[in-house]
Amino acid sequence: MTIQEKLTLQSNDCKNCYLFKEGMFYKVYNEGAFMFQEISKYKVNAKYLKVVNTTLYSMGFPQSVLNKFRIQYKISDIDDKILKFTINNVNFKHDKYEQWCTTFAVNEMKSTTLILNQIKEYPLASKTPIEVYMWLYQLQKQL
Repeated sequence: MTIQEKLTLQSNDCKNCYLFKEGMFYKVYNEGAFMFQEISKYKVNAKYLKVVNTTLYSMGFPQSVLNKFRIQYKISDIDDKILKFTINNVNFKHDKYEQWCTTFAVNEMKSTTLILNQIKEYPLASKTPIEVYMWLYQLQKQL
């Protein structure tokens, strides 16, 4: 299943979260991550994907966490790689979702500004090629 198909499945049914098995983990995307964050404290990752020309919001967790949620929530198997997770006490509101998405854009802008400042302030002329390489390597890890 492509990422576009996963996003379409989730966006067409905002009353449920769709969990996709990817390796050893389950992942939820966009609207599903928004709703799932209401009941868990897992970190949501945001990154722009050229393939779908949009920002992808995702959250991942191992099978053991899913087993804990099975006790409290209704989870039904669609197939061996997709689960449908129903959260009864969370109502999806599109305007709140849009607002939630903008918080990631603000955080991404702050991160970009910090990196640009590091580049501007780096004393390139007084460093050796190895020092510049190591600095660039550390900067790259921040992206």
